[in-house]
This record gives sequence, structure tokens and C-alpha cells, in this order.
Amino acid sequence: MGTVKKLMVLVMVPMLVALASCVRSAEDAPEETGTVLFSIRIALSGNNSFASPAMAPLSRAGEELPASDIEKLNTLRIIILDGDGKVEVNEIWDLRSAPATIATGEPFKVKGDDSKTIIFVGNEGNTVVRTPDGQECTVSEYFSRLYVALGEDAVTADIKEIRELILPREKNSFFGSNTTVPIPINAIYENVQIPNTTEVVSRDFWLHRAVAKYTFRIKYDYSDIEVPDPEQVQGLVESVTVSNVADRQYYFPVAKFGNSSTQFPLQSYTAAASSSVSQTVNIDRHVSLKSTLTVTPYYVPEGPVLSASSGPYWVKARINGRDSDRKDIIYGDVENPAATSPMLDLPRNHHVVVDGSFDDAPDCKFTINVSVCRWNEQTIDIPEYN
Repeated sequence: MGTVKKLMVLVMVPMLVALASCVRSAEDAPEETGTVLFSIRIALSGNNSFASPAMAPLSRAGEELPASDIEKLNTLRIIILDGDGKVEVNEIWDLRSAPATIATGEPFKVKGDDSKTIIFVGNEGNTVVRTPDGQECTVSEYFSRLYVALGEDAVTADIKEIRELILPREKNSFFGSNTTVPIPINAIYENVQIPNTTEVVSRDFWLHRAVAKYTFRIKYDYSDIEVPDPEQVQGLVESVTVSNVADRQYYFPVAKFGNSSTQFPLQSYTAAASSSVSQTVNIDRHVSLKSTLTVTPYYVPEGPVLSASSGPYWVKARINGRDSDRKDIIYGDVENPAATSPMLDLPRNHHVVVDGSFDDAPDCKFTINVSVCRWNEQTIDIPEYN
């Protein structure tokens, strides 16, 4: 079996440098006849965004929720298949010393005048996937089989099987809360045209985080009751419950990407999720009066698509021994906040921000406001506390 080459030196791309597709002159032309130097530049992305990668990511209005290192690229495996599906490149960029959202590296030597399929596998670590025939293995084990060889020894990738790899929730520790394991990030691009040229061919690609996440912020608010020392008054936030947490999903997005840096909207795809449940996030933390408790992000698989008749996704909280009512999750349009619609699916790379509040009155009422946004990409105004 061939050895996967590890690329240890990576050139980071500044945020303000545009990443438009281009062709630039090469100081060193490829040595082999018919080969081309192919430079790849990548950026992490939100959904439905058509801004250039140089503009990503944007922060939300009025808040700071930057991507942590586990939400960035720590490693990135790049596999390039030629027009016949044979493996030309299988290399790993090691970014663990400086996890990145935008990156590029040294050019690859590939066959020119050819249509490529490019597979991006970010943060593979010990991620476990299940093949269509039910076999389980780590992502590293699966993709290390696609080694580079010549002639009759060349390996042909089964792109259909790759697209049908399943990511089971119970087998992967990054699902849930308080994880320190980098979350998977990936994409597959097909029909990437590489001309036969003596110049370096550069292309840009968007990658997507392969999970969705919730963030909970619970405020202990005032009522009309006089409180001498608010800091001595504390409430207990016991848990938050979210609906429709899928048991599994496809490892790669179902959306197909072609020879363009344009992004396509991502949608949930239910074929991979055989069941979903309401799941309770245990918190058990106190919050002082007039203070807000922020709970570590909670990662879930992309969720099932619901019918309008079944009702949308919902959340509820348990505080001071009492349960709040269920609160439906409603999408708000960025440009027109008044135009809302119920959330009937939860695609990967989406972030649900749940703002809750309760007061100190004996008949304390709970209020939950929900905002749904593309992961660290769109500008969202979080509703004020009631």
C-alpha cells in the first residue's frame, strides 16, 4: 500500500486577499509532459452566501460568537481523482499549530486537459463512518485506502459509496456538549476542469462544517419585586431540551458542487436519518439575578425534514424545578426580520441561538427567543429579552 504524503508547510491566506479563481504564472513548470501545477485555496463557509471567501466569516450584529479552534480546520485531507476516477493525489495538510478558516498550500501535480473530482476531508481524527453495507471504520482508515499508484496499480475510487457514507451520532464524541474534538468539515466537488497549460491553475473551494449546533443563553431577569442584593439571588438552570435530534446523517453534504466557487444552499436530507428524538442538554448551573448564563455549544447531526402539519422544531427549558412551554423555532429573514417561517429542517453548518429569560416573581414566566443563522456567516440581530 502506498504512503500518504503529509504536507507540513502551509501558507495561510490573509482575510483581505480575494480568493477568486484565476490562473497565474508558474516559476517552475511541471516536469512531466501533460502535467499541470494545480493550486487549491479553501475557505469555510455558511449557507446561501454568495460573498467572496475573502469576506468570510462575518460576525453577527451585537454579539461575539467566533468559531473556536474545534470549529476550524485542524487537518485537511485533499484527494484528487482524474476523469476516470483514479487517485492522483491523497495528501494531508496539518494545521493543528494554527487552526484555520482560510488556507492554501503548495500546488499539486495533476494531469492536464482533464475533469477532476476533488474530495475534501477536514478534521478526520477518529471520526467513525459507516459504509452502505454496514461496515464501520474511521475516516482515516477509509480514505488512506485511496493511495496513489501508477499503471495497473492505480486505485479507482467508488464516488457513489463515498457519497453514501453515514455519520452515526452514537459513535462520534464531537456530538453533544463540552467536546474538545474538532468537528468534521468536508465537501466533494465534481467536474473541476483543469486545462493543459504551463501556468499554475488556481481554484477556490468552499468547505462546510458537517454538523449543526445550538448555543443557549439564559438570563435571570427582574420582576416588579424589590430585591436588596440581586447578586445574592440565584436561579438554577437545570436543562434545555431540543427536538428532532437525528441519530445519523450522511458524512458528506448531499448537494453537488461543480466547477465554480459559487455556493449552493444546503438542505437536510432525511434518507440517512432513520429516527430522531427530543434530547435534553443537562446544564445544572446557577445564574445570578440580572446575569446571563451562556452554555457551551451543543452539536447535533443535521436534522430530518418535517411536514408543516407535524409542526416545526422546538426548544424548552427547565429552571428552578419548573418546565417552560415549548417554543417553536422560527426563521427570520436577514434583510426582512418581519418575514418569518417555521424551521422544518436543520441543515448542517447552521447555528441555532436560543436566548431565554426568566424572572424572580413567584409565578415566574419563561420567555424564549430563537434566532437561526448560517454558521458565523450571516448578520443576525438577536431579539431583545422580554
